Amino acid sequence: WEVLRFLLSNLRWWMEEYCFDGFRFDGITSMLYHHHGIGTGFSGDYSEYFGLQVDEESLVYLMLSNHILHTLYPNCITIAEDVSGMPALCRRVEEGGLGFDYRLAMAIPDKWIQSIFPSAFDQLPSVS
Repeated sequence: WEVLRFLLSNLRWWMEEYCFDGFRFDGITSMLYHHHGIGTGFSGDYSEYFGLQVDEESLVYLMLSNHILHTLYPNCITIAEDVSGMPALCRRVEEGGLGFDYRLAMAIPDKWIQSIFPSAFDQLPSVS
């Protein structure tokens, strides 16, 4: 509960202190699922998005974040960087969605960069 309160209060502080236009929530695929999206190919089957592998606490945090930001700051924009294609990511919280305004799917730009600069990705250390 305290961590959630801390994270939500930080959003408001950044909006009040620096008058941000919005937030980009980076890499939320790793938040949404207990397997963090690693080694998982998302085909669009609903069982991939709704099941025991989904981290419900993360869903609640993202929904609360968007609800608070859009309630207190109606012109605030929130962007979710997600590669899984989670349904209802950009639906309003009131409609059962996570409340983001936009989805940024980095898988396509990453592939584009990899095709242009293939040697750059060869030099990265392996995370597995």
